[in-house]
Amino acid sequence: MLLIIGLGVIMAVAIFAAFMWSGYQAYFNRGTMQWLHGISAAVTLAGMASLSAEAVLATLVSGIALIISAGVAIIKEDGWSKLFPIVQVFFGFALASGIPLAGMMG
Repeated sequence: MLLIIGLGVIMAVAIFAAFMWSGYQAYFNRGTMQWLHGISAAVTLAGMASLSAEAVLATLVSGIALIISAGVAIIKEDGWSKLFPIVQVFFGFALASGIPLAGMMG
């Protein structure tokens, strides 16, 4: 049980770091990358909020939007900058599949 909680905390930290990275990139980039990271940051935040509210439809929509926005960011990014959008895509898949809600609702 402690291992599962530890893995959950590590995943949450990675998702929050990806959210912060997208916000940073949205502030300092210009053009397409600014928009992609801004949308990814906003949708990541919406996904976290929908989990807190246990809103199933909002979680599904946030997951799909995050897969699309972070997926395009992966294609457009270079080098190590792809790492956090990859984390966001995995989070998007988890949201769209309802995995976090299944764990919360028992």
